[in-house]
This record gives sequence, structure tokens and C-alpha cells, in this order.
Amino acid sequence: MLKLINIIKKFEKNNFTSFYKTGVDMRDMFTRKLLNEVYNQNKKILTKEISNNLNFFFYYNSKIAREFLLNPSQMPKYVWEPQTTKLILKLSKNPKNVIFAGSFFGDQAVICASKNKKTKVNCFEPNFKQLKCLRLNKKHNDLSNLKINSDALYSRSNIALELSTPKNYANDYDDGELQVKKNYGINPKINSIRLDDYILKKRISYIDLLHMDVEGSELDILYGAKKLIKKSKIKNIIFELNSNYVNWNNGIKKIKLIKFLLSNKYKIYAIRDIHSSFDINNIPIELLPLDKVFLEGPKHGFNMIATQSKNLNCKILNKKLSPKYLPYKKSEKFHTENLHNLYKR
Repeated sequence: MLKLINIIKKFEKNNFTSFYKTGVDMRDMFTRKLLNEVYNQNKKILTKEISNNLNFFFYYNSKIAREFLLNPSQMPKYVWEPQTTKLILKLSKNPKNVIFAGSFFGDQAVICASKNKKTKVNCFEPNFKQLKCLRLNKKHNDLSNLKINSDALYSRSNIALELSTPKNYANDYDDGELQVKKNYGINPKINSIRLDDYILKKRISYIDLLHMDVEGSELDILYGAKKLIKKSKIKNIIFELNSNYVNWNNGIKKIKLIKFLLSNKYKIYAIRDIHSSFDINNIPIELLPLDKVFLEGPKHGFNMIATQSKNLNCKILNKKLSPKYLPYKKSEKFHTENLHNLYKR
């Protein structure tokens, strides 16, 4: 398997400049399908090491896993979405309280806990396979400051939930796109807990960062944290905004989730990032104000930050750009400095 991955990496590196800004996504058109054919038959847990001697255990059942395997660096710094990961690390420097809703196998939470040993990292992950890997990653990397919960954060506590396949994805989905919905007694139940109840139980007085990757349940989680939000007890919230779950045809400011955050005096920016596993350390964290976000294109999502901080020490851009770095796109709206150097290392 490793030999095949190295062959694919070499092919991508040698041909990257030929595809750069051609409009053709080489990985989506070719390497994704090839790797899926091989690994979809493999039900074993895989492992890969990143810098700082961190080891990750994971199943090949998501885009996150596939992109992680194909990271061109021999010893990558990040597993997924490098710019968002860098921002998470910036906001969680010791000592802090951090909540991860939808932690998956710990692609960002494990790095956060490892880099910031005095920070308390509370993870919520109801997916059994991802939960299994998250527990392995905690144990193997000796992360006593990482706490794992199998419940799902939601608007109310003690509601029976289940994981479901999102309708908008038809058959083209992976484990990273499963969403929670109310359970009616057919599938194994997942218990819900609202954040307001959880912090009382754990005696947490303040949350420095709430990270949500929950496929459309973001507003439900925030409704379950109304007391905290009303008292300004959550300083930063990173979340995905996805057009498969929200309608942004009338602009971002009209979305219910955004209106809720704005009404609670948060400043909101889109985080420019690559939806992959490259290390792009030479690019500063770039943020877009709401009126500068270029939204056109197929159904897609990107990360945002809602903050009560006066200064995030990030680069705020003042022109209309896409929040997604897409090297194969011709339009400069999808590019930034040095993005073409992804494979030049």
C-alpha cells in the first residue's frame, strides 16, 4: 500500500505544474478514484506519523483520511485544513478551555492537545469508528488533557439521536459527512447533551474556543449554549458553513446561524483554507469579512470564525475572494501568494 501511495505522490508532483490553473482537479479526476478502488476493500485501521512524533490511527472511510495519506510532505505538520488548524493552535495556547464538537479521529483536536499540554481539550464524537480511533490516538500519544465524550452536543440534553446519510449527498458521501438526527427506535441511539449542561457538570466557567464540524447541526449546538453566549462565556467559535445545509442565495448575512451570532455581538470572518492535507506554512492565516466572501460555484462548504476578540492577529483581506484555495482554478479569486509551490519541497 505504501508503495502505491508513493507512486501516486510522485505522479502528482511531476504533473502538478501541467494541471496548475487548468480548471482540471487532478486529484478528484484521477488519484481519488485509484486510491478508493484499493483502500475501500481494506477495513483495517491505518496509521501515519506527523511531526513532533504524533501518530494517528484512522480508517480509510473519508476524504480527510485520503488527503492525509496523500500529503506530499514526508513528515507533515497537519492532518487536515492547515490554515484552520493553525488558527486553532493560535487560539488555544496554554492554558485554555477548548471544545471540539464532531472531533472525528482527532485530526485537529489531537494536535491541539499535544501542542498545548495545559489546555483542556473536550472532544465530542458519536461515530463509533471515529471514536475508536480518537481513543487510540489519545492513548498512543499520551494526551491526559484530552477528554472524550461519545454524546453529541445538541440543543437539548437527553434526546435520542442517530447518525444518518445526508440526502443532498446521495451515494457520494463519506464518514465525515454523516449527520445526527432524532432517533425513532430503529438504529442504536446516541445521547445528546447541551453545552450549557455540560459545562456545569464539568465546572467549566469559560470557553476560549468552540470548534464545530457537525454537518448542519451548528445552530442546534449554539441554541444549547444560549446561557453561555448570553453571558459572553464563549470567546471564539470556528464552524463550517455548508450550502448543502444552509441557503446562502440571499447572502451570508441572511443565514439564520449568522444572524444569531451577529445578534450576540460576534465579529465573523471566513477562513481561507485548502480543503486538503497540505502544509502551507509560508501563507499567513487569511480572513475575509462577510461582504468579501466569493460564494459562486457548486455545493460546497468552508470554515468561518465568530469572535469577540478585538484582534486575532491574522491577515484581514479587503477584496472579494473565495474562502477556498483551489490551485487548479484559473481565476485569481481562488489563489494567494505561494500557493503554486505546494509540491515544490
